Amino acid sequence: MSLYQPINIDTFKVFSAENTDSAGYKFKGKRIDTTLLYLLPKGILWDDTECFAVYKFTIDKNNIGLITRTPGQYSTSSIKLLVYDKRKDTINDFFELAEKWGDAGDVLEKVAWIYKADNHKFNYLIWEEFSHYNSIDNDKDTSVNRDDTYSLLEISNAKHDTLNKKAEALFKKFKGKK
Repeated sequence: MSLYQPINIDTFKVFSAENTDSAGYKFKGKRIDTTLLYLLPKGILWDDTECFAVYKFTIDKNNIGLITRTPGQYSTSSIKLLVYDKRKDTINDFFELAEKWGDAGDVLEKVAWIYKADNHKFNYLIWEEFSHYNSIDNDKDTSVNRDDTYSLLEISNAKHDTLNKKAEALFKKFKGKK
């Protein structure tokens, strides 16, 4: 827990980057020693065993949110929220907030905004865009197929619940926030 930097969240944008080693990258974090990786839930680690502790915040009196950079599609570019239950002394849930990669004409970008709702619970809005550049298959076809997905979720009872799958209006509200 001491590896994670404490933050207070009102509205917080979570994003991945192409260069996660950049000194100025907000989610670079501190490397978690390999002897501690067994504490992380199954499903987070792939062949790449690097994980980075980034931020922590209080979700409620029993749970702490741990923003952690983990292995993604091609590098440690996936930003996940781990939910640590203080009573059970364990991480009981996790979900991906951000990721970014590109390969062979395919590009994925996922960005999230964590914010405190009127009911004082934390919500997070996720925008995910998957693009395919058709020129990779046919150099005369310069079109791009894009698919945008929006989800609004709530973090409650140490689990996440889907509130809205068509949260475009919320995306417009948060997109301008840094």
